[in-house]
Amino acid sequence: MSHAVFTVSVSGLDNEGLHDALAAQFVIQKENARRLKADEPLLPFEPFDALKASYVSFLSSIVQQAHESYIAEQAIQQAQDDELSLRWLEASESERSAALTSLPEATEH
Repeated sequence: MSHAVFTVSVSGLDNEGLHDALAAQFVIQKENARRLKADEPLLPFEPFDALKASYVSFLSSIVQQAHESYIAEQAIQQAQDDELSLRWLEASESERSAALTSLPEATEH
């Protein structure tokens, strides 16, 4: 679906005890719990460099999934817009007038 490829890089994730590293551990532990239930391979957690790589990989997949979701949303919106345009073109002049008359009054900004 998507031709775009996203990569994530993380800087400042070098000290195991800091909040950034603790957040990475939390996310990977949570993802590994989900993977365990789904019988999927776990993300490496140790040593710390493996945790960082797992975190970057996980975040990259989240960004890619979001992008693909936006593509799907745009396609749905485009299909709806195309359907409306087609209906407008196929409508008679009286149907168009009736549709315009039924719209609420425009407000000034």
